[in-house]
Amino acid sequence: MSETIDLEQLEVLVTREDVRATIQATLEYAEMKRHESNAPWSTIPLDLRIYGNALPDNLKSSLVTVFAPGANTKIERHPNATQIVRVMAGQCDIQTRTDGPWQSNLKASDAPELENRWSVVAPGVWHCPVQTGDSGWSVLAFHTVPADDLIDERA
Repeated sequence: MSETIDLEQLEVLVTREDVRATIQATLEYAEMKRHESNAPWSTIPLDLRIYGNALPDNLKSSLVTVFAPGANTKIERHPNATQIVRVMAGQCDIQTRTDGPWQSNLKASDAPELENRWSVVAPGVWHCPVQTGDSGWSVLAFHTVPADDLIDERA
């Protein structure tokens, strides 16, 4: 499954004032839910309608996840989807592995280079975001399948 992802187009879309405001409000809600449950992270799906007609046709679902300071997530892969991740706050290392050692992919919300804010994980590639800063962090993610069809395999 080969997917064409235009990160510049996505960056323009997610930084558009109306979209950015909705994403930010959802991140704040996710943080409130995470804090209330004392969980290491909280994920909230986003309604694709927030992007209007500007979302590329191959992107079928979107979500935000907030992480507590020091929290890391699980090792996973999606054999049926490409995952596109943008760091929205803080910094992390989106580590990936196919057939060899883990590869480091340092990302930060305030990085001046587009490729240092975004990460594209191909179908079937093991990945695990690892916190690199000392504060909480958050990500926006897209998948090329609807959320109900996403296969989540964990190591």
